[in-house]
Amino acid sequence: MAKWSSGIVELSRDQRSGPAELEARAVDLLEELVGDSSPGTDAAEYRSWLLRVGRHLMGAQPAVSSLFRLVNDLMWACDGADSAEQVRQKALDFLQHRRARQDVALEAMAHMAARHLESYGSLMTYGRSASVLRALQLMPKQHLPRVYCSEARPTLEGQTLAVELSWAGVEVTIGVDMALFDWLSEVQALVLGAETVSSVGVLNRVGTRALVQAAAAREIPRVLLCTSQKFVPNAYRIVEPLPLRDAEEIMPPADRIQIRNAYASITPLEDLSLVITESGVHEVAQVRADLAALRIYPGLHGSMEAL
Repeated sequence: MAKWSSGIVELSRDQRSGPAELEARAVDLLEELVGDSSPGTDAAEYRSWLLRVGRHLMGAQPAVSSLFRLVNDLMWACDGADSAEQVRQKALDFLQHRRARQDVALEAMAHMAARHLESYGSLMTYGRSASVLRALQLMPKQHLPRVYCSEARPTLEGQTLAVELSWAGVEVTIGVDMALFDWLSEVQALVLGAETVSSVGVLNRVGTRALVQAAAAREIPRVLLCTSQKFVPNAYRIVEPLPLRDAEEIMPPADRIQIRNAYASITPLEDLSLVITESGVHEVAQVRADLAALRIYPGLHGSMEAL
């Protein structure tokens, strides 16, 4: 358990990695812990232990819903096992195939998105989304749009995205974050990724809501790209207020200056035009139905703030 405990501490202190990276590390931690565990004979007792472990993991980053979805899916995967050893084996099988399923879903979503986006000659995106990047990488060379993006302060991930897109043959225009609002008149669609999709809205980089609403005012399509593994059940409560990050990323502390380094905000689902997942192109009403169909495993109900 010593390695598990130190891994949880490191996970809780990580303020730079994205949800996908945090989930990948969480899968490694769980796989090693479950693999080294002694399940005993009582299935219910071992399942309870696994649930406690999962809640401990989620508590390391309460605002990261991908960790909740990981644990929720893990527990449902183990739910029908009759013995403790079967619970353990089902857990290991789930964890060993988790990343592969993520990759397959990402590729399927990206292919669908690439086909949908072929009709646009110019696109805007904000931040660096692996889903958006992959979709653009898969577009035929003759249909590549010009992409407008920003540097995405304070982490400057937008600069990384611009370079990656240029390697894929995409013509890119990049500027400061606020420039995106001025450039909306030059683009045909706003394409975004998501950290989380919930009934409350889409969790993404701070500023997304204002940009989406400005695009809506101009009747510019707002297209969200993500896999369905970013969806969380209606009963899941996003922790609010959303946590702030290291203030010194913006500037050194100073008297009478309050530094608010917010990384994320919530955009209402109704502000979007379409959501593209691995299963197809969906209207917002269909996304709401899919969210309502998701179930929270017993024992995971309630706010993640309490973990």
